[in-house]
Amino acid sequence: MASSCGHNGGFYSDFTRKPLLGRCDNFLKGKKIPFGFGQYIKPSVKFPEIRFRFTPAGGYVYGPAPTKDQEKSSRFRAVLKDVVYDTHLGHWKGYQDLDSDLTTTAPASIFANAGSDPVKSLGYLDDECDGILELELQLKTKTLNAYARIVAGPPTFAPDGAPVRTVGDELEQALLGTLLNEKVDRADIENILRRAMETVRLMNTTLMNHSVGMAWADSSQFGRASQPIMNPNVVDNLAIVSRHEQVLLALESGSLAWFSRLLRHYNEVGDLTDEGRRKMPALMRGADGSHLALTRRMVQKILEAADLFQQHKHIVPGKKTKRSQ
Repeated sequence: MASSCGHNGGFYSDFTRKPLLGRCDNFLKGKKIPFGFGQYIKPSVKFPEIRFRFTPAGGYVYGPAPTKDQEKSSRFRAVLKDVVYDTHLGHWKGYQDLDSDLTTTAPASIFANAGSDPVKSLGYLDDECDGILELELQLKTKTLNAYARIVAGPPTFAPDGAPVRTVGDELEQALLGTLLNEKVDRADIENILRRAMETVRLMNTTLMNHSVGMAWADSSQFGRASQPIMNPNVVDNLAIVSRHEQVLLALESGSLAWFSRLLRHYNEVGDLTDEGRRKMPALMRGADGSHLALTRRMVQKILEAADLFQQHKHIVPGKKTKRSQ
């Protein structure tokens, strides 16, 4: 699917709001998916820079016309924002991940589907947005060029919380490295612990412990014996959230020491022993499909802070510490 902003996808030089429209050869005639708007902001004395505002799409679902059986269901009528897909031109509706295919969906069958294994695609499309913004500035003696990337995913289902590992953590490590060469920031430690607590709060830990998620993946994808990750008697969600709260509230009381000892390191994500699977963060996977680990830099922060608290020292502003990985 392709999208363009401005006149036929070309350059423009005014400050009006331009629609971003998704086009596809397999769409019905005249149909497009709106991907929001782009707009250069007119410079002012206070803000003389070149600024661009991207307004993302509304978070809707599009697809082919529903079947007669689907038309009877209020669920399908409520899902589709518009019928845009021509099933005579494309084969996304009814698509299946087959073992004979050279390319399959990863993770498997993540698309909206119906039926049993192998599941069949319903042919849905969403308006998740990404793209490249190009800028060309004509000067008297030369032309300057720059570009930026735009991305907007689905709305978060928990706007009051944040996941335990984010893109921001990845960028921080890429920029500053894996070792901590500056003072340990208490606010950073609190932020990591709070995100860990918020992540657990949103999980059905009882279910994920034995039948879905990593508990399922370890046996189905890696051939491990099918067993619960944790002792079923200790995975009550309220109890786990409470324990994370206690660590957060008692940050300097020594609680951080046991928390740091249970952290999974980057080179332990494939450890499928009982002990390895129970390390933290637990019950979650990373982008590689293995058990999730915090970034090396995040682990470094927690280890350094735990050492300081164990020695009954306060975090000293400006104090430099380093731990080899």
